[in-house]
Amino acid sequence: MELISKMFLGILGALFEVIILEIFGGIIKFFYRKIKYFFNLIIGKNYEEKQNPLIETERKYLYKNIILKEDLNEILKKGCNGAVLEIIDSENAFAEFYKLNSKKQIESNGELVFKVKLNQIELKK
Repeated sequence: MELISKMFLGILGALFEVIILEIFGGIIKFFYRKIKYFFNLIIGKNYEEKQNPLIETERKYLYKNIILKEDLNEILKKGCNGAVLEIIDSENAFAEFYKLNSKKQIESNGELVFKVKLNQIELKK
C-alpha cells in the first residue's frame, strides 16, 4: 500500500510540475514576445524605415515592371517595357528594357542595363 501511494504521489508530482512549468513558461513567453514587439515598434525596423526614404523607394520600384514615359536615347523610346534591377538613390535606378512583344533584352553599345531617373519611368499596372 505504501508503494502504491508513493507511486501515485510521484505521478501527481510529475504532472503538477509539468503543468506549472507550462503555465509559467507560457506566461514568460507571452510577456517576452509583447516586450519585443513594442521594442521593435518603437525603435526597431519601423523606425529605420521612417528615417530612410530609400527603403520606401526600393519597396515601390525594385523588381517591378515599368514603362518609359519619355525617350531615353535613340533605341529606348517612349512606351518601352522594362524592369527595375537596382535603386541607386532616391532619384536614379538601374533598369533593363525589353523589345516590343518579346522578352529579349534591348542592348545598346554592349550594355543591357541602363541608368534612368525615376521621374522618366512609371509603374506598369
